[in-house]
Amino acid sequence: PSYRNVDKFARDLRDKTIVVLDKAAITAVEVERAGSPAYRLHRDADGPWRIDGETRPVQSASIEQFVADFAELKGYEIKGDNPTDLAALGLDRPRLKVRATLKDGATVGVSIGETEEA
Repeated sequence: PSYRNVDKFARDLRDKTIVVLDKAAITAVEVERAGSPAYRLHRDADGPWRIDGETRPVQSASIEQFVADFAELKGYEIKGDNPTDLAALGLDRPRLKVRATLKDGATVGVSIGETEEA
């Protein structure tokens, strides 16, 4: 018998899905990264993606992949549900914030922190 998949912890079996969206419903994505300028991607109807304020061509395939990855975002590890101490998770000053706007005007955002755990 093989025991390779039996030696699991509860955290290994947890669904680590963070976001589930219809990528076709996403009309804009705002990205804020610590130490870098923020930017916003958007598209009208089913038109091509553009970067706000940019007139140069964009890599459409890269943007489509970025949006698809965000629409089905999974985490590596879930530190806690409904945390009360955001600093302990590195979320008091997130390293990355991504917010998507949907066709109906709703927004879905994710903040990613970083801690100095050993």
